[in-house]
Amino acid sequence: PTRLRRLAPRGSGEPRCHRALEVGATGQSMSEAEAGRMLDELRTSALLDGVRGKPPVDRKAVAALIAGVSRFGAANGARLRELDLNPVMATPCGVVVVDWLMVLD
Repeated sequence: PTRLRRLAPRGSGEPRCHRALEVGATGQSMSEAEAGRMLDELRTSALLDGVRGKPPVDRKAVAALIAGVSRFGAANGARLRELDLNPVMATPCGVVVVDWLMVLD
């Protein structure tokens, strides 16, 4: 079955208000609190706190998205072959999934 893996930062190359984040597949579903702790553990976590005078992103919204995607992946297990949310734009006002692709069996 498909599971969610750790969140990995994806370099945007631009110090803008939004940050591109990538979520892939392994692991178990997680709570928002666990997702928030994962964000804190990122080497690039400081980028989410705002850089070069830009405001911080809404970490709670990012954590909620990660937790929701992990629950979806866990619930759909063997049927879910791919789930690609790219890019996910995190802003001070929330998150926006700009494009996504889902492949089911």
